[in-house]
Amino acid sequence: MMSRRSRRTRPRVGHGTGPDLQRPAIGRRATADTACRVLACAAIGCAACGRFEFDPLPDGATGSSDARGGGSCDLAAPFGTPVLIAELSDSVQPDGTLRLLPDELTGYFWSRRSAGMSQIYVVSRPDLASPFTLELVTGVGGGANQVDPSISDDGSVMVLRQSGPGDDLYVATRVTVDTFTGTTAISSLNTASAEAQCFLPIGRDEIYFESTRTGAGDIYMATRTGTTFSPPTALMSLATPYDEGDPVVTADGLTIYFRSDRPAAFGGYNIYTATRTDLGDTFGPATLVPNVNTSADDGPSWISPDGCRLYISSDAAGTNDVYVASRG
Repeated sequence: MMSRRSRRTRPRVGHGTGPDLQRPAIGRRATADTACRVLACAAIGCAACGRFEFDPLPDGATGSSDARGGGSCDLAAPFGTPVLIAELSDSVQPDGTLRLLPDELTGYFWSRRSAGMSQIYVVSRPDLASPFTLELVTGVGGGANQVDPSISDDGSVMVLRQSGPGDDLYVATRVTVDTFTGTTAISSLNTASAEAQCFLPIGRDEIYFESTRTGAGDIYMATRTGTTFSPPTALMSLATPYDEGDPVVTADGLTIYFRSDRPAAFGGYNIYTATRTDLGDTFGPATLVPNVNTSADDGPSWISPDGCRLYISSDAAGTNDVYVASRG
């Protein structure tokens, strides 16, 4: 194992980094032109090199929310194969980091589908079986790529990353569901290195994010009071000589999902999970999440409050798209 001091550095991290967002999933990896996209955890065949996606939808499924699960589930069951959320996934431009409010009907994600740069959109649907509609969010900054939005569980505070040049975290307050104001850099969290992939967990006055301040990406946590944040602490039990990011924490605070390019992965970045038995404990050893990883770049973006649905960003189809995996 490499020492912490010799870690690979990544000047930009996360979904939609930097001005070049052609492959924004979670870093830049070998493309489909150089390797077969073999899905590591889904039972599909691979006939030739090129671009491969998650399992096709079952007969009668449309790719909209009716194929994505909903209702109660067996929490001991694994997640199924991720399903594309078609209306949030542009066929040409990248999209990612869908974060939802606790009702799972309204949320925010970033997309590069217009204006030649990444922007934040608000999405909504009347129920879990209906497709999302989307609308551009205003008031969260201009002139830089806006990515990695995270919303407080009451919808009043948004934290996001502005990228290009540099990667820093900003906070804004809601005026209406599609309008925010007072966008301000979070000085207590930002450094001269890259800060990205912020996550505000449900029911907890905390923020989790990735920072490269020690060389490569590590996950940090800070407490939040309104729009004020404490100095962060690294989650050292999850740190390796490799890159960890995209933290997603369950409502009870006892399970974390994140992505890493550590060598045990199937290829690219893959999704891991770790648990703890008490909020005062550190997270235990991380394990790969079954069925949701590919040879591309995969990362978690949100977990439903009941733990039944894991929302994912992946470039398994060639550009970054939005998926959801449901437990049985």
